[in-house]
Amino acid sequence: MDLIKEKSSYISKHHEDYIESLDSSYKFYLGIGEQKNNFVLAISFIEGTSLNKIKFSLKGYIISRVKDLFSNDEIKRTSGSVTMTIIDDKLVKKEQLIKLQCIPRPRNKTANVEDRNIGTIDLETYTDKDGVVML
Repeated sequence: MDLIKEKSSYISKHHEDYIESLDSSYKFYLGIGEQKNNFVLAISFIEGTSLNKIKFSLKGYIISRVKDLFSNDEIKRTSGSVTMTIIDDKLVKKEQLIKLQCIPRPRNKTANVEDRNIGTIDLETYTDKDGVVML
């Protein structure tokens, strides 16, 4: 437990994995994973409307974090950028936040052109059969 608190102190307050405190609302369980990947599972009920589950390695690092929000017959489970809506034990909707990069602003580079006649309109005149000058 002390190791988890120590590792948590290195996380910035603005980071999504920041934990303000692991108080008495958390219950801790030792889990045995595949290939001797043991972990500690911390579970906390918040006001009866949500459930936080945090999976720590035995070295104190956060492996995963899941938050469940309960309302009526609906459960919204959020893990990272994925939110799943569960109604009557069936997955109804799955949302994933995708961070897109901004479209870069085009850079206007003026080209130094020696021939200034490039891009100009060349008009020619001629005289038709009636003697009228045409373009």
